[in-house]
Amino acid sequence: MSPEELDGRIAEGWSGTAPNGAHVNVVLAHRGSPTAAAAVSMLAHPTAGHTPVLVCVGPTQAEYEPVWPPTLMMNKATALEARHQTMTWGAAQLGIGQGVLDSVADGLLEATDDQLKKFDPPKEKPADSQPAPAAPQPPLPAVYPPLESTR
Repeated sequence: MSPEELDGRIAEGWSGTAPNGAHVNVVLAHRGSPTAAAAVSMLAHPTAGHTPVLVCVGPTQAEYEPVWPPTLMMNKATALEARHQTMTWGAAQLGIGQGVLDSVADGLLEATDDQLKKFDPPKEKPADSQPAPAAPQPPLPAVYPPLESTR
């Protein structure tokens, strides 16, 4: 399928068992489309407890680089507890990033900026979560320098 044909495609995935399972929703968008405009607008309009991020991977935070094609992530459940925040912006972001990289390696997606993915990571809280007072939102990611082409 061409990037234009993928625009607006919606999917979901489930892994694990409740309450610690992961449920993800996926929206594919083609750059310049209304779908892409809607996905990108979430970066400009975050709400309390829901921080949109550009999915990045790397061995340490100092080495994080965005995955290609650009991939946006927004949590579905308000992440108030430190453990839930770590799982959302840590493990969930890594899992989503690896899934995108695997899709590129398998030839399902092209590593181009013409496509955009939006993921909603798990909304389930860990089984041993306890209600906690509101925690500050994690900061938005820093601006990343352009990636060097590996092609």
